[in-house]
Amino acid sequence: FGNTQDYEVVDATVGEVGGRLYLRWRLRLQAVRLGEGWFTVEQQAYADTDDTGRIVRLDLLCTGYRSEDQYGGH
Repeated sequence: FGNTQDYEVVDATVGEVGGRLYLRWRLRLQAVRLGEGWFTVEQQAYADTDDTGRIVRLDLLCTGYRSEDQYGGH
């Protein structure tokens, strides 16, 4: 989420599903490169860890930047 003028974390979750680490975060942000107004973006990740807790595999899904003016609030 580089080159942003302003951002806020709206929500974040950490848990476990079927032995995999589950992470989710949603942000609101403003960035000149995206255009005028606020944008919402959410990512979900599922991770496998080794015995030390280090992430060894990560599957990531992203909504892309969604304009709040076009698609409504966050």
